[in-house]
Amino acid sequence: MSLARNPNMPYVAAGRQERPYERMAVQSHVYVPAADVCADCDGRPSYLASGDIAREPFRISFKTVVILAAAALFVLSMIYLNTAARRASLYKEGQAIYAEMQAMEKEMIVLKEQLAKAQEPNSLRYQASRLGMINSEGVVPTEIYAPDTRPAQADFSLSAGNVRASME
Repeated sequence: MSLARNPNMPYVAAGRQERPYERMAVQSHVYVPAADVCADCDGRPSYLASGDIAREPFRISFKTVVILAAAALFVLSMIYLNTAARRASLYKEGQAIYAEMQAMEKEMIVLKEQLAKAQEPNSLRYQASRLGMINSEGVVPTEIYAPDTRPAQADFSLSAGNVRASME
């Protein structure tokens, strides 16, 4: 009698195994037709796996896990480096904008001083006398209508319409 057909041997240990003491898995599609035809058959029924047998969970080798973890770590590090580079460029742009704002504030201070100097009454009188202007007190302004003094495109500008100039 062969080792495979010995009724005293457990099914797991029957036959020649490459790795003893390891669990043997039988798929659900295994069917041995005409198993009772063999010469040393002991009359045991053929194994037919039922469809409701729970399958083992999907197993992944350690090497595959390490490779997947390394790939995920590489992708995450590339995303982090990209984000850090963007953050650095945004910081530089912000610093440039801040420096430009500081320069504009200094320029505004200088321009305000120049405007205050130009608005002084003595400066205004000097500029008016240099241009030949007279004081507007006691003078009646005369309104004039001068449509021919505008170019042809003036009809499409914001100041189109009745143009009135007054003399001060």
